[in-house]
Amino acid sequence: RGRPAAVNPICLSGESMSSRLAGRTVPAGARGSVDSLVLPCAILLALATFTLDLRFSVETLTGAGYVLAMLISLWSARVRHAVITAALAVTLILLAPFFSSAGPERARALLEHLPLALMVVGIAAFGLANLRRAIRESLALARAERESDAVRAALVRAQEAEDRLERASRSSLAGHWELDYDKRTRWHSASFRALLGHEEKAVTDAVEEATAQTHPDHRQRSYEAFAHYQSTGAPYDVTVPLKTADGSHRWYRMRGGAE
Repeated sequence: RGRPAAVNPICLSGESMSSRLAGRTVPAGARGSVDSLVLPCAILLALATFTLDLRFSVETLTGAGYVLAMLISLWSARVRHAVITAALAVTLILLAPFFSSAGPERARALLEHLPLALMVVGIAAFGLANLRRAIRESLALARAERESDAVRAALVRAQEAEDRLERASRSSLAGHWELDYDKRTRWHSASFRALLGHEEKAVTDAVEEATAQTHPDHRQRSYEAFAHYQSTGAPYDVTVPLKTADGSHRWYRMRGGAE
């Protein structure tokens, strides 16, 4: 990759986190206060369901109560809440037959409650799997946003550096360009093009354009100067006529180096 430069007139130097609830943004502090109530509510509902199961043994009502308790615990998006509620619910479901039945009826009641316990375990497992996936996706999104912010900041700094370079170039009647022999491209600054009479705009084109822009009678001297730089390390410094916007040629001093 080469960095020559043409000087005089062209010189080439070579979480405050927030959550979304019901379509509205909720501050983290407010969401934290609500989350702190989720586990107590789920536990109270599970205990109330257990009490109803002991008194009335209504399977539909009992199942709905434990399922609702699990859904409440999953709402907070905290693994600990779901695990505690599921463990409590399963324990209460399996204990209920021992308190409400006796003798042969106890075994039958236990078998009747077993599907409900399995359903609660299934809801907990499904909810936790989705919760963990959501957490992973949230972390990946947060990393992507941080990386995106870093890229935007780097682009802003690069643009500011380029703007400073352009201002310095205008004040010193210098233009900057760069030849990339690997990609076969040439970049030249807005001030470089302005000194040649073109629109003041940075442009990237083919590296062959650098040769085409040099007067045919002086291209060999430019090649020799660059070959001398490569073999000896002496500064690349040559004055050649370059083609301007109106088709005429003007003399420019080219200086730079390669990396």
